[in-house]
Amino acid sequence: MTHHGVESATTTTQFGVPQGSVLGPILFVLYTADVVRLVQLHGLNVHQYADDTQIYGCCHPHNSASLCGDFGICVEDVARWMCSNRLQLNARKTEFMWCVPPRRRHQLPVDQLTIQSTTVASRESVRDLNKRSK
Repeated sequence: MTHHGVESATTTTQFGVPQGSVLGPILFVLYTADVVRLVQLHGLNVHQYADDTQIYGCCHPHNSASLCGDFGICVEDVARWMCSNRLQLNARKTEFMWCVPPRRRHQLPVDQLTIQSTTVASRESVRDLNKRSK
């Protein structure tokens, strides 16, 4: 590649595609398509946008502790899948939240998720990367 008359050094890559390649996003979606099936095997739903994956589910208040446990197991399985496919889940960037009316907050479990030895506490709000800021 030439920039201002200066040619960049040539580098051989064994994995992936060059940053900025139009194939990058398409290949990433194809490469990570198994994550959707893996999450669905746990009875949960998934939404992906670029390299962001959101896993979600719903339950009655009395089943919230069970759902929390299902999430933990699912995310651990996703992390194992990622590791075996040369990807890395960043547990420090992982967030979760409960969407409930204020009158039901007292029914939520106080347990925290543990993902790859990282404790993830429930948050009041999280960023949805699929939604544009206005």
